Amino acid sequence: MRCRVILKASSVFNHSTYSDSSIAGKHVTSKEEIRSIKWNSWTGVLGVEVNGIWEKYSDTNDVNALDANYQHECVVTGDDFGLVKVFRFPTLKKGCH
Repeated sequence: MRCRVILKASSVFNHSTYSDSSIAGKHVTSKEEIRSIKWNSWTGVLGVEVNGIWEKYSDTNDVNALDANYQHECVVTGDDFGLVKVFRFPTLKKGCH
């Protein structure tokens, strides 16, 4: 099994780019390849995999920290209001509780 390091960068406009760090400067653009990635860790607050952490009218700056635990299929967030919340991971539907 080939091991690769893929870096995901997101913007506040919910635009994501994926880069393969083993091949300098190569962007991963194939949707099939991106969907098939088995992530080792997830700490980004933006992305389809964590859409459910966002309340209906929340600002993308409200959630400041996120960490996913693949073994227990959960994600923990910390926000501007001092709250720590736990969600299932992945949490795809916006506004999940």
